[in-house]
Amino acid sequence: MAFRVSLCHSWAMRILKLIPAIIAVSLPVVPLYVEADPDSKYILVAAHRGGYKNEKKDDAPENSVVNLEVAVRKGFDLYETDIRCTKDGVFVVVHDDTLNRETNGKGPVEDLKFSEVQQLNKRFRDGSLSGYGVATLEQLLLAGKGRISFKADLKPGVIERFSELAGLIDRIGMTEDVFLRTGIKDAPKIAECFRKGAPKVEVMFRAGTVEQVKKIVEEFSPKTIQINGEKNEELSERKRQ
Repeated sequence: MAFRVSLCHSWAMRILKLIPAIIAVSLPVVPLYVEADPDSKYILVAAHRGGYKNEKKDDAPENSVVNLEVAVRKGFDLYETDIRCTKDGVFVVVHDDTLNRETNGKGPVEDLKFSEVQQLNKRFRDGSLSGYGVATLEQLLLAGKGRISFKADLKPGVIERFSELAGLIDRIGMTEDVFLRTGIKDAPKIAECFRKGAPKVEVMFRAGTVEQVKKIVEEFSPKTIQINGEKNEELSERKRQ
């Protein structure tokens, strides 16, 4: 089996084309993917939450549609983002456990109906308000369709709506362009959803052992796997395997 491994950096993730599997090593910052073949030069660069170092200058707060436009314009290949779900079942793009930092709202987005979320404005990281609202996942994906791929983290509670999420990605024709990242603990739930007819979407599981990697490959044949590591860690022979 050919596969790829990755290391992390602070603001961008690089991912390699895979046939048939990619293994990503995730460190505390954002990943730099390195192929198992040391001679390969092929990489894809990803923007972490779209990139926010120059968000005020760009007038583009993190995880927003306008931010995605900046990421595309700057030539990123992959947009790293986050999925949560409102009280009434709408998938939205929110990173934090509460809306306090990212918007002028308060508390968990999971406690609000989508109509309430629509009234909010995104904040920049310095706390000032932007003129942009919270994006739905569908809005963000459609804005990037055909121009950029996505790595989207499943935030708490989203796994319970995995079939609906897979259905959304399938309906808009992006099953090959979105990598849903989650822990291996969610593998049984996802496998059950697939058995019950959920559309096949790409899932990037986080794995920490050779056994976990083999199990994931056997059951899901994924294009990507994230292998957990520590910053500046020298990989043991077992982890290299």
